This record gives sequence, structure tokens and C-alpha cells, in this order.
Amino acid sequence: KINDKDKVSQFFELTFDLSVHDMFSCWDKGATLYIIPSDQLFCPMAFIKKHQLTVFSAVASALSFMDKMRVLKPQQLPYLRLSCFGGEKLLTSQALKWQKCADKSRVINLYGPTECTITATYFELHDNSKITSASVPIGQPLPGLTAILVNDNNKVHTSNTLSELYVAGDQLVDGYYHDKNKTAQSFVTLTSPLSDTPTRFYRTGDI
Repeated sequence: KINDKDKVSQFFELTFDLSVHDMFSCWDKGATLYIIPSDQLFCPMAFIKKHQLTVFSAVASALSFMDKMRVLKPQQLPYLRLSCFGGEKLLTSQALKWQKCADKSRVINLYGPTECTITATYFELHDNSKITSASVPIGQPLPGLTAILVNDNNKVHTSNTLSELYVAGDQLVDGYYHDKNKTAQSFVTLTSPLSDTPTRFYRTGDI
């Protein structure tokens, strides 16, 4: 729900796929893109404040650095309304600190391999979120995508199992450029418990 009044951060290097997400989700709505200088990437707090950003996306390690520098204090970012973190494991303790720091912001953990065109699942934190794990869950698939758990015996499970995450949907790439062997290893066709129709999945390698 980005709009033309938003001020959107550009945190990522252009070679990192998340940069595409920031740029085009911003420009598509006529919002303004603010490129964070490289010398402020470790601690972009001052930049966010100065420009009164409303949408901020970053890797989770940015929170780690800001936490170590003790700048994650409550109610520091009143203009921020949307915060997205991806590319790395998001620690629950730091996410909750950020939620208090940007107290008017939705805080969303994003997960997705490049092979699934950047983002595949999301989890939104809430003040009453009772997360028992050290890291924030990756949540549920985005609309149009499917996620299943598959064990070593190619048996599909629904929850609470030690299994590999497979994802499917329109965002999946066709394969690896000029590498048929890797494509055959990473992309498989299965019948999921959610559909009787054989579906092409990407094996993420994530447990």
C-alpha cells in the first residue's frame, strides 16, 4: 500500500535483488526514492530521521548494528509507517526493539530466494505477538504462491516437522542459465497436499 506521498528508502546494492523491489514498488506508485549513502548503511537512523522516511527496507543485520550502537530507543521514528526486513534471519529481540523505536510502523519479516523472484513469504509483528523462537517466523506465502515441507523421503508434511522448504507459483524462474543439471536438481514436480495437480516446486535448501 505504498502511495505517492511516501518517502521510500533504497538500502540495497544494485547487484542485490532486493534493490529491484525497493525501486519499482516505489516508482510504480509515484513515491520518492531516497538512496542511503554507503557510509550510513550500518546505522541509517539519522538518515531516516532527517528525511522523515515513511517506508524503510533493510537486511536484518542493520538492526544488529543499530542495537549495538544503542540507538533503538522508543518512539524515535514517528513518520515511519512500514518497515520490511529480509535477506537474513531476523532476531526477535531486535525486531521488538525496532517495533518500539518505530512505534507507528508495521514491521514485516520477508523471506524469499532469488529463484522465487525476491519475496515468497511474510510475517507481520504485532504488539501482542507471542513469538517463542529466537528468530521471527517467515510466516505465510504471498498470494499466488505455495509453500510445503518435504522430508528426505520426499514425504510432504504440513507442520511441525524437520523438513526442507519447497516453494511454487508464478514467481518461480524457469531455471538456471545454461545449467540443465542444476536446474533438474533444484526444480522438481510434486503433488502437494494443497492440490491434486502436479506442481513445479523450487527446493530452497532451507530447513
